[in-house]
Amino acid sequence: MESIHTISMAVEQQQCNLSEGSIRLYHLHESLPIDDKPDYESHYPGLYALYAKVSDLPTHEARDKLSTLERKTQDVAREALESELESQILKDVAKLRAFTP
Repeated sequence: MESIHTISMAVEQQQCNLSEGSIRLYHLHESLPIDDKPDYESHYPGLYALYAKVSDLPTHEARDKLSTLERKTQDVAREALESELESQILKDVAKLRAFTP
């Protein structure tokens, strides 16, 4: 839980970009060792929507292999999604910071 709270705060304070935060928070939430965890998609719709859109984008070496144009195209699309979902994501991370199992 501490990692979820820390990343949520980093997203709120713009120390972690929204895409990276959404991916990290999704995986941390899914790995919580509790039986009755809230449904991520319905409780955190902004985070889930961004995660669902960006989780398949190439990273690290695979991203390095893309052409400059392909990387730029993906960056523009990702940034547009982040902008569109930002207000909901900020609400979602506030809920996550308050979440205790």
